[in-house]
Amino acid sequence: MSNGLRQLNLFTVWQQLNLLNVAYLIVEQLPHLQIIELHGGAREFIEMSHILMSGLSKLHFLTLHGILQHAELYDKKLRDLQNSNTRSFRTEGSNTINDDILFI
Repeated sequence: MSNGLRQLNLFTVWQQLNLLNVAYLIVEQLPHLQIIELHGGAREFIEMSHILMSGLSKLHFLTLHGILQHAELYDKKLRDLQNSNTRSFRTEGSNTINDDILFI
């Protein structure tokens, strides 16, 4: 049963162990999400992004905050997953002073 939530802001801790399970639960419980912002610096952000993009058909925007100078690396890893992804996407790095945001 979905509550119709359309936007989710998720704050993670870099040592959090269950982020992939959280991603699967989000897909299962909140299928109408259109906008997701992930905050933190978890290594599982790429796999989590892949799960969310593949599982949420209505997802339009996925923003990763706090990846601290690794936006290009995350972009490359997402590109590597694009062949197995069911949806096309584009990435855009932030032109901010912090440069720690990746828009997908």
